[in-house]
Amino acid sequence: MAGEPCNVSYRPTAGNEIFDVYLVIKNTSGYAITGWTLAFVLPPGQTFVRGSEYEVNISTDGQAVDGWNKPWNGPVANEGTVGVGFKVQGPDFRVEPTEFFINGKKCSVSP
Repeated sequence: MAGEPCNVSYRPTAGNEIFDVYLVIKNTSGYAITGWTLAFVLPPGQTFVRGSEYEVNISTDGQAVDGWNKPWNGPVANEGTVGVGFKVQGPDFRVEPTEFFINGKKCSVSP
């Protein structure tokens, strides 16, 4: 299958120093998945706000963010989506991560 096996849409909302992010993961692998992991690196100056996540488990190491599914949203059909959210602290919500990985595979990124 040509292209990436996943697509991520990172949607921050305007905020002063702390802003909400809604992230949509789309499975474009050609088959259903039974669980997922998410990895990305926040831009310099941004940090994840611990305890703000919903519909995802998250751990961090500096700017690196690792997430994984909740028991109820692991299965994702081919062409299906799952939405998750969290808060980020930083000076500019318009500066976004540039690469996302689902289950270790690089995803395409949509606005």
